[in-house]
Amino acid sequence: MTDNTGNLGQLMRVKRIQSIWPSEPQDFTPWLAQEDNIAILADTLGLGADGLELIRTETAVGTFRGDILCRTTGPSPSNVLIENQYGRSDHDHLGKLLTYAAGEDAKILIWLAEEVREEHEAAIALLNSVTEEDFQVFGVEIELWRIDDSAPAPRFNVVAKPNSWARHAKEVQRAAASRKELSPTQAAQLAYWTALQSRLIAARPPFNPVMPQASSWIQHSIGKAGVGLNLATSRPANEIRVEIYLSGETAKGYFHLLKQEKDSIEASLGFALDWQELPTKKDARICIVKSSSGVAEPDDWANQHEWLVTTIIAFHRAFEKPVRSLDRETGIMLG
Repeated sequence: MTDNTGNLGQLMRVKRIQSIWPSEPQDFTPWLAQEDNIAILADTLGLGADGLELIRTETAVGTFRGDILCRTTGPSPSNVLIENQYGRSDHDHLGKLLTYAAGEDAKILIWLAEEVREEHEAAIALLNSVTEEDFQVFGVEIELWRIDDSAPAPRFNVVAKPNSWARHAKEVQRAAASRKELSPTQAAQLAYWTALQSRLIAARPPFNPVMPQASSWIQHSIGKAGVGLNLATSRPANEIRVEIYLSGETAKGYFHLLKQEKDSIEASLGFALDWQELPTKKDARICIVKSSSGVAEPDDWANQHEWLVTTIIAFHRAFEKPVRSLDRETGIMLG
């Protein structure tokens, strides 16, 4: 047997992150706010299903300034506040975190430090235990590591987080109670999306499938608040549908920006889309429709689900880059 241990590198921790990012507000915060880096943090915290969209950095709350304000991009967007701190966690930053959260109506708080003290782990645990289920607080330590003389690599360690087991138990209880109250139509819808989810997971899509629900449509995240990647059934119209659904104040502006990319998007998909501005509504829709009896015909579910899965994956690949490049503040498409 060949001994290759002599070829192995030595893993070494960089003792002070200040040696890489000299200034927290001028170096570390801008680095973390970059899309790829904030995505790594989101995945580490288990927020990857929704993803995080940057709103702004150094956000003003009265006379104070928070480090990073984001929002989740799933069906029910929530503001996310990130407070960065060099060194050990302290009471001053805990107070700032709560003050900023109140000013920005943030439901997810992330306290990032080189070391989170045990007292502050306990404080985070208390906050998570006495608050509503949609309010979540995380304590995260940032580390840098090298292999020999390699470039340093960051690693996020979650040391304090919501009690997911207790909250999951509550969700299970609530779901069980709600199932008892489902109408026959709702029960069929839940079964329809549950069967589709299994097929979607098996297809290994480039996004995280959402939990099935008892409704005529389900929404997946595509990286931007106010933009949903939806699957829908319509019994009156006898159709199933894959769509980009635009909602809220940005809907019409985003619709027109995306329509400027119509030719390239449809070329990527290989088929034409129905661009519905919905002039009598605040929202807008970009979709493709297939005639089908939908939920009402279980014997045909497998065929429907095959089309829905193939099409939603194609939609994600064609729309992800244009959607992520939409700029909320300036109303233009970036890059």
